[in-house]
Amino acid sequence: MLELLDELKVELPALLVDAGSWQSLRIDYHPPLVNRLWREWRDYRVYLHIIYPCSREEALFHPHPWPSAMEIVSGKYEMTVGYGEENNPPPVASIIELPEGAKYEMTNINSWHLVRPLDGPSASIMIAGKPWNRQAPKSDRALEPLHPQIAKDLLDYFRLRLGYKYNALSHDVIEVARHTGHILGYYAALAHVVKCGQCQKRLDDIYRGRYLSLD
Repeated sequence: MLELLDELKVELPALLVDAGSWQSLRIDYHPPLVNRLWREWRDYRVYLHIIYPCSREEALFHPHPWPSAMEIVSGKYEMTVGYGEENNPPPVASIIELPEGAKYEMTNINSWHLVRPLDGPSASIMIAGKPWNRQAPKSDRALEPLHPQIAKDLLDYFRLRLGYKYNALSHDVIEVARHTGHILGYYAALAHVVKCGQCQKRLDDIYRGRYLSLD
């Protein structure tokens, strides 16, 4: 799963452009509180999480219902791990602290963990495979989507935090999107351009004139 996580990160810039492809959830049935964006990718699901601090006693000790791999994008968290074949929480095997940049996978159906951010919220990426036949905790009520502005801010946070900065084409992307009547920021302009044939034609003309002109 860690190899898939690395492959996903290569494609994330394009996935993050299209805000409409992401769905959101506020996971608040048990601490820690998690704000989630998710979407399909290949035969997997991609999750972007902001996890909020709670006490070790409050945090949910749980197995995953599918194989998964995670990377901490910002912040750090304490993780408790254990192993158990039953549905009741197993004995604690270890408690470790994972810093920003840490990666790990849960590929055994009987692995358990709990996480709780330290010194503020943490942001992480998770990729999940096809579900196992494994019971896992879930809400007894329908979870609500995030407020649209919170979902937008969350997507923008991951866009910036993952290092997708302005590149040499940024000025051109913003410039061709001016026909909308607005001066858009880079990501808003890029989201418009990928859906606008007029803008794509203008970019083609710019690059043809700049790089393919004949003497």
